[in-house]
Amino acid sequence: MRYSAGLLIVLLFSSYLFQACDPGMFLPVSDYATIKGVVMNTSGETLQGVTITIDPWRNPVTTDKSGSYAFYDLGQGTYTVTASLPGYHVESRTFYIRRGKVTQNDIIMNKVTSGITFSWSELPGGVFAMGDIYQEGDADELPVHPVRLSPFSISTFEITYIQYDEFCQQTGRPLPRDNGIRGARPVVNITWLDADAFCKWISFHQGIVVRLPTEAEWEYAARSGGDSTRYSGTNETAQLMNYAWYLDNSGGKTYPVQGKFSNRLGIADMSGNVWEWVQDSYSASYYQECLDSAEVTNPRGPVSGVYKILRGGSYRSSAANCRVFNRQNMNPDYYSHDVGFRVVKIN
Repeated sequence: MRYSAGLLIVLLFSSYLFQACDPGMFLPVSDYATIKGVVMNTSGETLQGVTITIDPWRNPVTTDKSGSYAFYDLGQGTYTVTASLPGYHVESRTFYIRRGKVTQNDIIMNKVTSGITFSWSELPGGVFAMGDIYQEGDADELPVHPVRLSPFSISTFEITYIQYDEFCQQTGRPLPRDNGIRGARPVVNITWLDADAFCKWISFHQGIVVRLPTEAEWEYAARSGGDSTRYSGTNETAQLMNYAWYLDNSGGKTYPVQGKFSNRLGIADMSGNVWEWVQDSYSASYYQECLDSAEVTNPRGPVSGVYKILRGGSYRSSAANCRVFNRQNMNPDYYSHDVGFRVVKIN
């Protein structure tokens, strides 16, 4: 039998499509197979919002309120079904299904317990005047402008080596260098990128929303919810030695967290000990942009920017640099033996 050139191309292309498509694409309806199941935790409670993928051929699906999922119109063959949900271990199973059959594949998901714990200080949110109310600092600390914040929680002290080292051990990241002692001292030699990775890992494995504080959240917490204080916990430079490890009393080293008086809300070390990364990108004119917008709600900083912001001063800082209004900016890959971070949890 002879074929025209055009017909031959159509036949070849059709053959290619048949080979490339889902193995169940051209089966009679009675021969289609189904995989379905229910996803639960170890207590037997169904889990909604679990992402279920199947390999090969199908787009992911998400479990409904009853924890159920299903893949229809499958051909006979071997499939791998994988379930993932933040805060839980990924679960995967490979099995063979026969044509025309319904295969029940219930999934039990185990919650991840990272072992990293936090002490949280809750802030109710509210309106405060952000910026250098005493006009003693640099131009980028002005103008003072009203900011409204939603409730949030902030870690009572800076992230320590105890916490960060476990993150490194569980993820295979290299341990950051220290100043001779680790333990309950604030972790240092941390880039903004390191701190952001820590937050994302904690969020995924503990099933909570953890991130770096915004600049506004940081200042609001340092000022005990907007108090008119120069430093975190006190307005008097003569009293700073009771609230902060800084140039005049540190002896050139960091100290275990919570070694000084906390501020009125019980939050420690927001002045001195180590500089703290915040979420925002830096812009010298951002405060003016906020003022021009009247009252700003939950500001997140400029949309883009090369540099990230450091707050609070460190054990090497003068009293002026430990003021709660002071802003420093560095590349996100910058690290130093006096730079660390703390985190917030969104309630």
